[in-house]
Amino acid sequence: MSEKTANRERDKWVHEDQLINHRLTWLIASQSLLFAGYGLLVQKEPTKRTPEISELLVCFPWLGTLTSAAILLGILGAMSAMVFIAGNADQDPDIHWITTGLGWLAAVSLPTIFLVSWITIITANIAVSCVVASIPIVYLLIAWLKLKRSSGA
Repeated sequence: MSEKTANRERDKWVHEDQLINHRLTWLIASQSLLFAGYGLLVQKEPTKRTPEISELLVCFPWLGTLTSAAILLGILGAMSAMVFIAGNADQDPDIHWITTGLGWLAAVSLPTIFLVSWITIITANIAVSCVVASIPIVYLLIAWLKLKRSSGA
């Protein structure tokens, strides 16, 4: 593989990594606002809640769930692209699979934690939330193992 091709592959990898960073930034911003708003609404005594407040108390957890899920899917998509880039490189892409795996763990954990929190609020059932949380963790493990295999470690 020529140096130009290797640099192009590296640029693609860095681009996907930056997309993960941007998605996590949006996640933290959106979830902070949603949890703050939800917390303020919950503090109001149930007898003093207007119909609008009651509707927002239903909407906020769903918005939090949907945004967490959408961002999680975007992060998993970027991870898939990174595994594809590493697997199609003509030479060793110089990827350290342990540190990459740990970075991915953090990237997948954050939206999963928010997702579990919102689903627990919606369902009032932690067991359902734990089942939902296991799905991205299994995907992370599969992607990490593919990356490890493609890096020859």
